Amino acid sequence: MPRETYDRIPALSCTVLKKWLSLGEIPSKFAYWMRTRWEETPSEAMLIGNALDWRLLGSLFSSKYAIAPKLDRRTTAGKLAWQGFKSANKDKIVLTADQGEKVEAMAESVRTAETADGILSNCKKMVLCGELWGFPCKAELDLFTPNSEHILDLKTTRDVSEDWFGKAFIDLGYHYQASFYLALAKACGLDKTCFDFLCVENEAPWTCMVHCFDLEDFDHRLLYDACLIRLERAATEIAARLETNNFTNSKDWKPVKVPEWALHQAKLETLAIL
Repeated sequence: MPRETYDRIPALSCTVLKKWLSLGEIPSKFAYWMRTRWEETPSEAMLIGNALDWRLLGSLFSSKYAIAPKLDRRTTAGKLAWQGFKSANKDKIVLTADQGEKVEAMAESVRTAETADGILSNCKKMVLCGELWGFPCKAELDLFTPNSEHILDLKTTRDVSEDWFGKAFIDLGYHYQASFYLALAKACGLDKTCFDFLCVENEAPWTCMVHCFDLEDFDHRLLYDACLIRLERAATEIAARLETNNFTNSKDWKPVKVPEWALHQAKLETLAIL
């Protein structure tokens, strides 16, 4: 399904729900993001990640992306060659030569990694549309197969080590993504219990590793249940505000939310005096 078609499906996505939560559930900030989200210039990490997605999971990479040649554009010949390149690829996303080499190196690492053996050849992209909490919801799956309880997602990352990725899993909201996708799969009648992150580092040696979020693991199930509570709250609030087109902020004054570490430090200092 073309991305433009997916974006037009009138349903809530994990991206929208995560953004509401990450913005502190402040209506005016969320409304501004909704108005301007398509105007945002993607970061280099996002550009590389999207290009890798097309390189590995799509068959039309060359129709979407063009890799710029290494030219000395200070020279007449270089300027002419650059103009010719731009004219030939005016409707494509242009990657620099270095970016193109990085995407190819990452793609090769995933293709040849023992941990990823069989994934690309047995999975395909899939769009799910179903109902969660009484609202239409949608998700675009990177790697889906009906023959397994697993759903997989391709991620580029700075570090694939367990400790680093475990922290990024929370910091980047991957726990919400995994929970939302598994819940939506269940709502669509699919028996999926594991959400796997097929990760590849974005620097040499481009190490590849798979990290699994498994609902049969007690800690993972606990986090899954908590995520669904937060996501349901977000979906309910967003749907109500979209229906009335009301994104005014609360007039209530908020008490200062003191960080746990500061409270802990205050308790220690008070006990020391006593």
